[in-house]
Amino acid sequence: MTTPAALATLGTTFNRFLYAPIDDDPDATLSVLSALAREGHDAWEYAARLQGMPIQKQVGELSALIAALPPGPAVRPPPNVIASRLILLLPAPSLVKRVRASGTADVAGDSGGHINGLQMLVGAVFFMLLSLWIIGDMSETPAAVSPTRLAQTDAPRSPPSRDPRAPDTP
Repeated sequence: MTTPAALATLGTTFNRFLYAPIDDDPDATLSVLSALAREGHDAWEYAARLQGMPIQKQVGELSALIAALPPGPAVRPPPNVIASRLILLLPAPSLVKRVRASGTADVAGDSGGHINGLQMLVGAVFFMLLSLWIIGDMSETPAAVSPTRLAQTDAPRSPPSRDPRAPDTP
């Protein structure tokens, strides 16, 4: 049996699914949570049970629930169309399987696309090394010049050769 603490954690896991609207009517929004409550289901247990089913069974079960609802103020699409849209909002099954196996919600290992501390540390070290390399490359002084090369560059240069056709000027 799933513990209350695990169900509390699952509550946030299934929020996108449970709070999604069934009707698209802006005047009377009916959420999955409301529909499940009207039918006497525990919303989080129902969502966790749905999560463990193959997708065809998920759509079938949710379609039956939607078909049993009284008609809304607006014309609804067919129940299987609504159910197919809503099923896509269920979370990945890996978290739900871990909860069922342990009886508690183990969300610490599930990064959910977030960057963890080790990834941040590696990224920061990489950035610092890259910055040092770039700064060091820009401030690098030219290699030391040998004394013989220095003498060659300081030696007086011979005047440019004179054009023989140019007139003599004193």
